[in-house]
Amino acid sequence: IKASGNGQIKSILGGNIQVNNLNIDRGKWQTSVIADRLNINELAKFAPPNIAKIDRLAGQLNASWQIGGNLQNNNLANLQVTGQTKLTNFQVGTLKFDPNLSGNIQANPGQGVDIAFTGKTDRLALTLDRNLQPQSFDLNQRDLIAKGTIEGKQLDIDVERLPMALLQPWIPKSAGIQAYRFDGIAAGNLAIDLTNYGVTGNQIEITNPIFGAFQGDRLLANFRYANGQLNLNNT
Repeated sequence: IKASGNGQIKSILGGNIQVNNLNIDRGKWQTSVIADRLNINELAKFAPPNIAKIDRLAGQLNASWQIGGNLQNNNLANLQVTGQTKLTNFQVGTLKFDPNLSGNIQANPGQGVDIAFTGKTDRLALTLDRNLQPQSFDLNQRDLIAKGTIEGKQLDIDVERLPMALLQPWIPKSAGIQAYRFDGIAAGNLAIDLTNYGVTGNQIEITNPIFGAFQGDRLLANFRYANGQLNLNNT
């Protein structure tokens, strides 16, 4: 089968998509795509489950991509994607990035995906494996600086700066501590068990910590949180 063509899809995902130079030959296809003001929250619904379940995404995406694939195995992990991407007013939860982030997306079948964006002061990089599972990230935002890697079922995070207030919207209501005020700046190393989301913190230092009625100048501790219980030691 051979085919070619162009087209435009208006009012999709909050924006428009222009498809140019679509070519299909012997089961393989390639095209250039121009995306205009797509809603990131709507776009994320088509991502792998571990990304799509993040319900606090906001912003718009503009892109110029070269995309190719195979008609017989046409899932996201088998797409080849290269091109420029711009994020406008990108936000995850209460974490707001520079108004304009630009960068590259590189996806190769069987190899994975590399994503890197930079703004005036912020930087965001993410690596996915060939099954579109996160492998590493590097985040530098005016409020938050951290990098992490995933080995098996464990996420290791090196935190240089983490405002504690950013965590409050993500704490499950079942934990029973949503009503308490969180504040302070944390740094240290975290290990998260991705099977049960237990968290271990080593040499965690919090400057000017506030938790409910507790306030201090500096808190240094190791901790473990699992099954709704928090244990502190070496505090």
